[in-house]
Amino acid sequence: DDMQISRGELIANLELLLDFHRQHKSAPSGQDSLFGALPSRATIRLAPASPVPQEVMLTWEKELLGLYVSGHPLDRHKEKFNDPRKSIKHARAHLRGVDTVIAGFIESSRVNITKNGERMGFMKIADFSDAIEMVVFPRVYKEYERLLVPGACIAIKGKITERNGEESFVVERAKAL
Repeated sequence: DDMQISRGELIANLELLLDFHRQHKSAPSGQDSLFGALPSRATIRLAPASPVPQEVMLTWEKELLGLYVSGHPLDRHKEKFNDPRKSIKHARAHLRGVDTVIAGFIESSRVNITKNGERMGFMKIADFSDAIEMVVFPRVYKEYERLLVPGACIAIKGKITERNGEESFVVERAKAL
């Protein structure tokens, strides 16, 4: 970002930049030309490209670095996360087995087919404080399937349960933020 070139331009011109590097890495440096002129500086002109949306940049950062650097997917809903008693961290520590509402960003999603041929979901939801796995059984999954996709900012109602030593949030209802 400090290069004054957008990430979109860099990605769109990646092949051009690699070719430029290949051509100039083996060029002799500090050598005058046959006629005694100073060595020329190589230049490159990047093709214009459209900017990369913030959501895409955040996805790249999370995939490559394991964390968000230039923002957070929930930044546009930050005012809804001011009360620490409504955080995933607080719910995990104090509200196990109790009906509660949490909100967050779906980071990942996996859909399984049950023995009855119905779809159910396993997702990871995160807020500014923590993350937890969501379990969405077939009846609820069918009702809220369109909301339960990676990248969605949602509020969910349900209970935190523990199974095989792992905590998960069993979803009863869902709503877009």
